[in-house]
This record gives sequence, structure tokens and C-alpha cells, in this order.
Amino acid sequence: LPESGSEDDCGTEQVVCFSPGGKVMASGDQEGNRVRVYDFPSLKCFAQVDTELKGVRHLALSTAGASQMLAINGTNGSCSVWQVGFAEKTPTRITQLTVPAEGKADFRGCDFIESAAALITGVNVSEGRGRKMKVKAQLVRWSTETWTVTAKAWILHGCGLTAMNVCTTTNMIGIGGSDGTVGVFDADTLSRVFTLAAHGMAITGVVLVPPRADGDAPKQPDSAKQGGDEWRPHPPLLVSVSLSNIVLATPVVAMTLGEKAKEQLPFIVGLIVLLLAILVVALR
Repeated sequence: LPESGSEDDCGTEQVVCFSPGGKVMASGDQEGNRVRVYDFPSLKCFAQVDTELKGVRHLALSTAGASQMLAINGTNGSCSVWQVGFAEKTPTRITQLTVPAEGKADFRGCDFIESAAALITGVNVSEGRGRKMKVKAQLVRWSTETWTVTAKAWILHGCGLTAMNVCTTTNMIGIGGSDGTVGVFDADTLSRVFTLAAHGMAITGVVLVPPRADGDAPKQPDSAKQGGDEWRPHPPLLVSVSLSNIVLATPVVAMTLGEKAKEQLPFIVGLIVLLLAILVVALR
């Protein structure tokens, strides 16, 4: 990246994102309060957001244009949305997101789904302090027209969200947790596709890879085929990496009826106990 020319600006750019189509790039500092937006690949900076943050955790851009939006997730757990389009003389803040939840909300990721005029955020909610603190994670879907919550779903209990990725091709959300759990959720309804205890340590990154079909195979010269560059069809994949430096590619398949029943087992047992208690009281 080009130098800013400011002696006061000595931070290291460590967070980067691209707009759909790759025409615009944004970068932020994990220890600073500035986010810059560049034309790509010329790297000409056309917007700079001076936030009140002490660091940036995650960035997301909408499609490049006059009404382009930038979502900034700070290391303090906040999430704000800014107007940074080419027609803007200076970036303006559109909204500061607030999740109505019991406990302290900490934003851990954000991504736009423009075809549905939505922004998906991952949030950790903590209750209590010290050893008594309990953490659970949820996905929240926002309307980018009214900035109201259109859907919410709890996705992890007893651990926090550490990684998130939205794939608009498959319309799915990939997640990773602090206990090594990975999972996939539907981007429209936020319903669970599957969750899996895949790693023994915290997840540091997840990426959803669109499927390959036989008809998608490009025509390759014989030399490429002889070199072992073989085209292999595959279902959607959730690729995850953990603190143990292990990378796994998990096929995205819906849960079977047995797995769904197992997931709902605690709720079913609780309901049976409640019905038995009501029956005992009625018989008395």
C-alpha cells in the first residue's frame, strides 16, 4: 500500500477486504482508528474513515458505486456502517448497530448479502464475570434499508464465535467456534444446516467453497491433464483452520433426521419432564 504521508500514522495495516467484483479494497489497523478505502488495483485512496476505535477486527464492503457501504467491526466489539461511495466527499456514518440481548454483545464478524438487501453479523453474548461468565453466539440478519433486525438465531452455546464467512453463491454462512466447532447455516432463515466438532482448538478462519459440477469443467489441453491438474467435481465445502494449524475441508450436507433428533434431545427430555411434573401435580 502507498504511504499516507502522515508522521502520526505509523500503524500496520492488518485487516483487508474487497468489494464484490474486486474493484474496491478497504484496509484497517488492528491497533489504530483509521480505515482507508482504495480503488483497485491502482490503490488510489479515495476515502478515509476516522473512527473512535482503538483497532479494527473485521471489514465488509458492498458493491462499488456511488452508494457503496462499508461495515466496520472494532476490536471493542462494536459494529458501524458507513457510506463511502465515489459520490461521497467525506464518509458518513449510516448507523451504529445494537443487538437487543441479555448480556454484553460483542460483534465478531459482518458480511453483506446485497441480493437480499441484508447484512449478516455474528455476535457473542456474555453473561456474568470471571469463572461464572457464560458465552453463547448468535447470527443476526439486518435489513440494509431500515437497519432493523429481520432474523436472529442462536448458533453456539457454551463457547464464542471466532470466525465467520458468508458465501452468496451457495447462500450459506460458515462459522467457527472457540471450542473447535464448525458449522453452516442458511443465510435466508439462519436455520442450521449442520454443526460439527471438527477441531480440538479454537477456529481461526473459515471459508465456504462453492460446488463444482461435471458440466463446469473447463477445456484443458492434454499437457495439463498429463501434469495431474485434474478437475474433480465436489459438493459445497467448508474449509476451516484452527490454532493447531490443521486445515479441514468438510462437505456441506444437511443433517439427517437422526442427527436433527439428537440435536433436539435436550429440549425433548425437558418437555417430557415438565409434562410428568404437571401430571403428578394434577393427580394429587
